[in-house]
Amino acid sequence: MSWFTRLFEKQKPELGGFVRLDFIHTFPHVFYVSSIGRDEASPDGFRYKVLTVRREPDMIVELILLRESLDGTKTKVAHMQAPLHKFGATDDMVRQLGQDTSVTFERFDLSALRTFDEFKARAIEIGWDYHAPEAAA
Repeated sequence: MSWFTRLFEKQKPELGGFVRLDFIHTFPHVFYVSSIGRDEASPDGFRYKVLTVRREPDMIVELILLRESLDGTKTKVAHMQAPLHKFGATDDMVRQLGQDTSVTFERFDLSALRTFDEFKARAIEIGWDYHAPEAAA
């Protein structure tokens, strides 16, 4: 995936989750979800998810590319970051990934969301499953 690494620097992944949003310094930016594809590695089907989050005030965008099997198993393919001013190339990268893997992507611009409640409402509106975080024991 050299087209990813040309635009984003690799970053050490965070432990424990794919995306962390605190709505203080880290906000959702743009998410992309692919149609279902099939290949030799996943004859039953897979989809890609490209999750980007924006860190403020440094205006860094973090990009996480996931490949999800239809059983829900997710594999992190790439985890990178770049300055916000380079984000415009992400649409082209996602389009190229779609061509390379024979899937199409739906784009969700979440960059105006500033609170968890706004994010939750948008996720429900889009039709994404919402699972409330479990209370700490």
